Amino acid sequence: SKGYKALFSAIAALSEGDKEKALTHSKKAKKLLINDQLAILISAQVAQQTGKTKFAVSEYKKLLSNRESRSVALNGIISEKIKSGEYEDALLIAKKSIQINPKNIVALTTLFNLQIQEGDWSGARLTLNQKYKIEKSTKEEYLRQEAVLLFAEAKDSRAKGHIKTALATVSTAVKQYPGFVAALSMVAELEILSGNKKRLETLLKKGWLANPHPQIAASFASIAPDETPEERMK
Repeated sequence: SKGYKALFSAIAALSEGDKEKALTHSKKAKKLLINDQLAILISAQVAQQTGKTKFAVSEYKKLLSNRESRSVALNGIISEKIKSGEYEDALLIAKKSIQINPKNIVALTTLFNLQIQEGDWSGARLTLNQKYKIEKSTKEEYLRQEAVLLFAEAKDSRAKGHIKTALATVSTAVKQYPGFVAALSMVAELEILSGNKKRLETLLKKGWLANPHPQIAASFASIAPDETPEERMK
């Protein structure tokens, strides 16, 4: 039909980067294919590509009532909210999208990135866990990523003066990722303040075995300034 021919032309123009041509054909397709879900979806995507945020969101909203198109519609709305700087709305919609479809990896990844941007480290760890179960990445990679989030959380705690909380959090990060140099450096700093050199030595030795980095050697030197390099290597 003429409607689907116009729709195909819109898709082709969009793939070629001809946004104005895509817009013209998508408008024609919408007139010919009234309430057609595919025509509405292409119209929304063309609107996104041409910077028509409000129109794109209004088109995506038309797809929310259809169970099959709901996830793609929510993903599109979230994307537009982020573009316009409406991060709180984007967060809420991403969470709603995941409630509807817990395996929506696009929404999970977007939520994860937004939580990091907002400094919601505990929320980001929960989302990371959900992503891990779906993506089936290696446990080592998951623990490493979680350690980075724990380190960020520890930095915030230290900045607020919560030294004990910071030390407990960053120590967990180091246990999960023994070669994490920045986290080890923070542990060294905080353990020296608390006077617990014995536990620090154990963590630094594990870290050195995992990643013989100069910064770890420097941390060793700070707790044992009289130790020779040969003794430190033992």
